Amino acid sequence: MYTKKLLSMLLSAAVTLSFAGFSQRLALPTVQAADNTEYPIVTRTERFADINTLPDKRIYNKDTYLDDFDISGLSIIVNEDIHTRMDYYSGFSQIVRHEYKIGKIYDNEVNFNDVCTDLVHIIDPETGETVSKWGEIKSNKVDVHIYSPKGILRFSEPDNPDVIHEAEDCYVIDFPIYIEDNDSSNKIVLIDEKEITDYSFGNNISIKDIGDFSLDMDTYNYKNYYIDSNIQKGDIVSGAFYIDTDRNYIIGADLKIVRPAVGNGDANCDGKVDMSDVVFIMQYLANPNKYGLDGTEKIKMTIDGLFNGDVNGGGITVQDAEVLQKKLLGIE
Repeated sequence: MYTKKLLSMLLSAAVTLSFAGFSQRLALPTVQAADNTEYPIVTRTERFADINTLPDKRIYNKDTYLDDFDISGLSIIVNEDIHTRMDYYSGFSQIVRHEYKIGKIYDNEVNFNDVCTDLVHIIDPETGETVSKWGEIKSNKVDVHIYSPKGILRFSEPDNPDVIHEAEDCYVIDFPIYIEDNDSSNKIVLIDEKEITDYSFGNNISIKDIGDFSLDMDTYNYKNYYIDSNIQKGDIVSGAFYIDTDRNYIIGADLKIVRPAVGNGDANCDGKVDMSDVVFIMQYLANPNKYGLDGTEKIKMTIDGLFNGDVNGGGITVQDAEVLQKKLLGIE
């Protein structure tokens, strides 16, 4: 009897000690890797935004343009995303814009594409050697594509060739070049941000510092060329003319509006620019039923007034009234 009781007491103590040890092991803290990160952490990513300036050379001879293609003067705008991580959970970002001149490109194909004939040339930007070539130039405008299948433009700047930049989000950079035939009297005329001083659809066009030219509907229908349909006197335009020098006649035109024409501020067309024009612009915007083109008031907006009142381009807005008011007050 005593023997059984003794055995029972010993077994009970053993079980108690065993579960106590198990519970103690569960309560032990687990070992975690130490976080030795030092904050803040700053990461930078550059992303392609736009072309800032086109190459200096954009007119080439049809027989040699593959050999003397030159991107000197080409510059791009890049947005640099700067992310600063302050701790494990928080941080902030900012964007800084940079302009980079392109000196040399790496790992990118340069394609010359004549849209009219599906003519494609591919050259190696490192060696300048032609990878493939077929067809003949049949138009005077060729689109240049700097192409990256991975969307990363790798380039160095002319003054700093040892530093290679990588701009993301850049699958294609496009710009036109123009092809001349030295055996022809026809010539390409480049136009860089010049003002249209006179324009009549299908008749003539005059551009400041460039000259006066005649044109007709053939110009508008010419392959691979076009004139922006919204062009008017006063617009600032860029592009090129392909002209017959004997007749000063435009055979083809590639003309785009860079900045639209702006008015002188005389929105009410009374022959002078004063504060009454500022008031009239605000009335027109606030109550078009009375002061709009079809308004009920005796003095209302006219087509000429819409042009005159648009002093900063893009149509009449509150900003036009503000700009005009500042000019009249001598603030700007």
